Amino acid sequence: MKTITRYILRELFPPTILGLFVFTVIVVGQQILKISDYIIAGGVPPAEVGKLILYSLPAFLEISIPIALILGVTVGFSRLSVDSEIIALRAAGIGIRSFVPPVFLLSLIGFLAVAYLTLIGSASGYRNLYETVRKISAYGSREIIREGVFTAISDTTLVYVDHISPDGKNLYGVVLSIKRNGEEPVIITAEKGIREKKGIEDPGTIVLENGRVNQKLPDGTQRVLSFETLTFRPWGKPAGGRITGRKPKEIPAITILTLLRERKIPPSNLPSYLFSLHKRLSLPFACLVFSFFAVPLGMAQRSRGKSGSFLVTGGIVLVYYLFIGTAQSLKGFSLPLSLSLIWAPNILFSALTWFLIGKMERDPAFNERLGKLFRRKT
Repeated sequence: MKTITRYILRELFPPTILGLFVFTVIVVGQQILKISDYIIAGGVPPAEVGKLILYSLPAFLEISIPIALILGVTVGFSRLSVDSEIIALRAAGIGIRSFVPPVFLLSLIGFLAVAYLTLIGSASGYRNLYETVRKISAYGSREIIREGVFTAISDTTLVYVDHISPDGKNLYGVVLSIKRNGEEPVIITAEKGIREKKGIEDPGTIVLENGRVNQKLPDGTQRVLSFETLTFRPWGKPAGGRITGRKPKEIPAITILTLLRERKIPPSNLPSYLFSLHKRLSLPFACLVFSFFAVPLGMAQRSRGKSGSFLVTGGIVLVYYLFIGTAQSLKGFSLPLSLSLIWAPNILFSALTWFLIGKMERDPAFNERLGKLFRRKT
């Protein structure tokens, strides 16, 4: 390995690793915040929180690795530019294209890591993550039921109670509202409910006593049923049951390719599966594209602060996910357009990289003009 390659790699690695750590902590923290009420109020076991973090990592790393590469390359070349090392290297006859090997090595590591995560690793991570979130939400939601307040204890169920016994087991004056798939809600009222607590693997049931079930039928009539005892499981079946109706991102890309080849995907689900597959295939290439695009942008910066690097990183990520978000919203209307938009950022940034690097090599003053543009924006 050439000395210049080793030297530049030493400049790029630290900010890349730091960026990866920071971005991963941020996205994992967001996931934990979503269920923080359940963790705090429900006394969720620490082991389950640890599982949540572990299962979240594959999905979050496939996002944070490309972002960290942008930040690391931008910060590294910005420092070289600020200290006039880029000028010294060019004066010694070392062109911009000599910076390709270290950037390629760094981005190749990111490419391989993200390729493994998107094609193989993240699918099992998503499956385990969804199951863990469901268990934590179910386990914790039992404990956040409050007197005189409508509380969502699952995606489909609201509960209201007049009074709760001191031990938290008995509920009095219970009202349940259950709404599924756009149907009219089913209202269940009961004089008393008894919470049967089990554990994190099976959040238990509510046994309702002396109540009524009110349901509005499609023809507009009202059906009313009375009961003495009704066992209600608002948190779903215990963990370990058969999983059906998996989302595309819970299925490995290799499996999706097999299903496509064997034509086993229903036509109604085909857009979602193709969108998921193309998105996964495009992410590893984004590592390569983003890394090289960050080279001329980092060289153009003349400020020692890192605000410019964060601005560049944020701008690239915003543009990328603007394309991805638009593609996702269009997949049900025009699948070819949606798939084209998934790959459009990689093509766009590749073209811009080729233009900027070529322009900087032919016109050294272009670097200064680009730097002035950044200083005005930051």
